[in-house]
Amino acid sequence: MFEGWIETHTHLNMLKKMTPSEAIENAKANGVHRFINIGTNSKDHPVVLNLANTHSEVYATLGVHPHEAEDFVNAKDFMLKNLNHNKVVAVGEIGLDFYYDNAPRKLQIEVFNEQMSIAEAHKLPVQIHTRDAEEETIEVLKNFSGRVGGILH
Repeated sequence: MFEGWIETHTHLNMLKKMTPSEAIENAKANGVHRFINIGTNSKDHPVVLNLANTHSEVYATLGVHPHEAEDFVNAKDFMLKNLNHNKVVAVGEIGLDFYYDNAPRKLQIEVFNEQMSIAEAHKLPVQIHTRDAEEETIEVLKNFSGRVGGILH
């Protein structure tokens, strides 16, 4: 049986004050022994997957954050080619963010729905980001009720 803590939402590739390896060792010294490093766009997907490949305790998600919805067209092929990788544990970070509106709302909803369909097809859970879009998020989730599960934040 596994004992210890699991960091379910980290961005090891975005650290400024230490390397991913230093952060992992520091966390392990404090009881955190598994890490799920979150993919958010086409540029960080290869980096996130590489970190999972080079660190036994690191796993990855591949998805397009709602702020990056316009990048989905660039990320989709890489996602589809790598979602069956043994270190990829979810589709994420996906969802809706109407607080910042960094991408058009209609596009965010379309991309969220498509990524939920991808998660369903690959039988993977999702890592969902939602902010100021609760009703719309619930509507999307209702469409996949009983077929896709995961984590919301």
